[in-house]
Amino acid sequence: MAVQASGQPSPEVQKRMNEINNRPRYFWCAKDQAQYTLNLAVRIDGEEVTQIQIPLAKAKPDNIPEDDQQKIAEYHFLLKKRGDRAFRGVSNGSVEGNFWIGLARNNEIVLGHSWVCGNKVILHEMFQFIVGKPKSYSGSGIQICATWLKN
Repeated sequence: MAVQASGQPSPEVQKRMNEINNRPRYFWCAKDQAQYTLNLAVRIDGEEVTQIQIPLAKAKPDNIPEDDQQKIAEYHFLLKKRGDRAFRGVSNGSVEGNFWIGLARNNEIVLGHSWVCGNKVILHEMFQFIVGKPKSYSGSGIQICATWLKN
């Protein structure tokens, strides 16, 4: 069996990689471009702390604006002490939450979600959402519900 030592993929592998990289994918777009709107509701201990809407459109990579900077949906809430629950040692305080797109494909997006309290990241997680399908995540008193609106 011959092994290529150059570190470059074979032409067949490179062709397949190019095909994958050129597939249409969803991106966080302007509201007037949206094909879907992802609605996120975040509840902490049963209390809603925010509702976020993220407009999404699907396009080939060449048609996604190159100067499009990372978009972040930010929210704030007061984390209340509950039993002995703690997030990386923090059990209460003023929290800044953030969502951002970590990965986008032709039928799904993966959102990053983090909390910062003071100067400490106390929560960091990733959520996978199939475009158009409602989904809910929960744990440690946190519930994130996703619904979709087709525009």
